[in-house]
Amino acid sequence: MSGSLSQKRLFNMNLVRELNIIRKEITTSNLLLIKKESNGLEYSFLNEDAKRKVVLLKDPVLITSLSLRSTNGILQGEDFQLFKNTFENFELRVKSKKLYQKLSAAPPVTGTGRNSESKVAA
Repeated sequence: MSGSLSQKRLFNMNLVRELNIIRKEITTSNLLLIKKESNGLEYSFLNEDAKRKVVLLKDPVLITSLSLRSTNGILQGEDFQLFKNTFENFELRVKSKKLYQKLSAAPPVTGTGRNSESKVAA
């Protein structure tokens, strides 16, 4: 069980790491290009100087959420500025979706607390 627990923690750390990369890159970029790869989605952050930062994202919840924000794999102009200005809300929604996904997949906890004790009829 400790192996699966460490995998879950690693998975969460990957999501947080990917969100931090996006946060950092959107502050210096004004265009986001999305390209599908076999092991995730490749995001290219570009700025006015045509400098490019390419990031491979693997978290499915993050990939889905980002893909919905773009038009034909491109996020630019007003849409990019809106994404940049509301990134904290986006990040919170992604984390909430991830938590909800985990909670729905988790087996129910039974046999703990006072309410689970069997009561004897008098």
